[in-house]
Amino acid sequence: MSIRPGFPPPAAGPATGSFWARFADSPKPAPRIGSTTSRNSQQLHQLQQLLRSLPDKRHRRGLRDRLSSLLTIAVAAVLCGAKGYTAAPEYAQSLSQNELKRLGARYNRRTRRFEPPSEPTLRRLLQTADADAIDQTMGPWFLSLCQSASPVAVDGKSLKGARQACGTEVGLLSAFLEHEAVPVSQRQIEAKSSEIAQLKPLLDPLPLKGRLVIADPLHTQRETARWLNVDPSKSPPRSTGT
Repeated sequence: MSIRPGFPPPAAGPATGSFWARFADSPKPAPRIGSTTSRNSQQLHQLQQLLRSLPDKRHRRGLRDRLSSLLTIAVAAVLCGAKGYTAAPEYAQSLSQNELKRLGARYNRRTRRFEPPSEPTLRRLLQTADADAIDQTMGPWFLSLCQSASPVAVDGKSLKGARQACGTEVGLLSAFLEHEAVPVSQRQIEAKSSEIAQLKPLLDPLPLKGRLVIADPLHTQRETARWLNVDPSKSPPRSTGT
């Protein structure tokens, strides 16, 4: 991963789980980040452009902060190791004026300062945001930051204690960077579906050209191999047991 002084590499986490799931409540306090937002300007600009493309479904009345700036700060918090709804605003409060400016924070004309979002503001946003749309946006961006040699692994898990309306367990199929343990795509396995059927829609949004795809033996299907080989943006898979 190409890292300049700034954001550290994404913190290693569970292989199965979406990027947005990292905001689940956690007792871990927010780390003291300090000056950590001087990442490559092009990468930061690309992230902000992607987040601006997301629809803002909030009620227009009373809005002060742009959706893209709030999401950029939230992403920066996760990349720097923050976990939980309280850790993200603590991270935002630790940022300098220059860092807040670069992340697109709101400028207060009265105080002439860039203001970090409050805890209630970030919490409401993270609880009501379209997690699927954000995951689909963030996955390819994370993938673009990592070296092409890093394989993409696919694995399915059942969520302990979670049930679908029909009573069956909730199954998730995730694609993640094998070396960094960073999830880049995720899909729920419906009650009448299977991991095999969900593999193509899981990997389709990702730029996989030149990357090795690792999957369980059940995914060594002719149709899957043909799709990965024919599509110029994909790469052939290698099956591995679990």
